[in-house]
Amino acid sequence: MTLLPAIMISLFITMALVPILRQGAYRLNVLDLPDERKRHAMPTPKTGGLAMAVGMVVPALLWLPDDKSLLALLAACAVIVIFGVLDDVYDLNFKIKFGAQILASLIVVLSGAVEITSLGTLLPEEVVLPFWVAAPLTVLTIVGVTNAINLSDGLDGLAGGISLLSFLTLGL
Repeated sequence: MTLLPAIMISLFITMALVPILRQGAYRLNVLDLPDERKRHAMPTPKTGGLAMAVGMVVPALLWLPDDKSLLALLAACAVIVIFGVLDDVYDLNFKIKFGAQILASLIVVLSGAVEITSLGTLLPEEVVLPFWVAAPLTVLTIVGVTNAINLSDGLDGLAGGISLLSFLTLGL
């Protein structure tokens, strides 16, 4: 039952920030303009992701344990959010965004000690991948998944829906 307050605070923070950040987006002209690849007909504020990020981080800092892996994950999320905001404002080059994704994944791997050490049933059970294989494989996986979600973000709600389905599948 301890998750319910965290979820409620996350929801409240996100819902409270969306209208505030929407107004700021219109004032600062941080808008996604319609074109032939997009479904919306009017300019749409690009600030929803920032509201969700703040809504996720505050309960995480309040309720989750002070763990090295968690702090590394939050630092990596901060890198992604910062570069996402910069991309929304300045339309960054793909090389800069790709570099930010690599930096974020390196933070998780090197500071959080998160790595893929086994390939499940693809290799015998006793085979443990050495760090020099596990670390690049983990970075490649994190960057690949990040880009897969990012590429699905063209339609409103598609990336969120895919992420929710993935989360529920992993949870089950």
